[in-house]
Amino acid sequence: MLRATKRVPAFIPRFLQPLRQLHEDIEENIHFHKSKGQHILTNPRILDTIVTKSAINPTDTVLEIGPGTGNLTLKLLEASHEVIAIELDHRMVHILENRAIKRGLRSKLRVITKDALRTEFPPFDLVVANIPYDCSIESSWQGVSNDGSVWKLGHTMN
Repeated sequence: MLRATKRVPAFIPRFLQPLRQLHEDIEENIHFHKSKGQHILTNPRILDTIVTKSAINPTDTVLEIGPGTGNLTLKLLEASHEVIAIELDHRMVHILENRAIKRGLRSKLRVITKDALRTEFPPFDLVVANIPYDCSIESSWQGVSNDGSVWKLGHTMN
């Protein structure tokens, strides 16, 4: 009978090693619900591009809708003053908070565990999100906040 061998990081191609590092601190195996639009962005180049093109200032408060396990969130935390993450799935919130703690960024993260389509947003400077297409269409009408000011949209991927 053949047994699976343990992977050695040195044998993983160099261009794939950052992907491994993104998930090295996720301790659980998570089942993503595609029917709810859950998908996780793992490509480090795309993550870096989103943050760069969003032109985040170190004083900005960033609103992220659907942070999932936090791959984009961790990059946003490094670039901004604060990130307000709105996530409905408690499993994802747990992972996100643990990852922020491990990197010493928890004090810059505020998590709202609610449905973003039914939530009143706190004040923020910029929206950056990697949300599913069907959610982005439904939420696009919410581009004006409760006080009448228009959002500065950093970047959304769908």
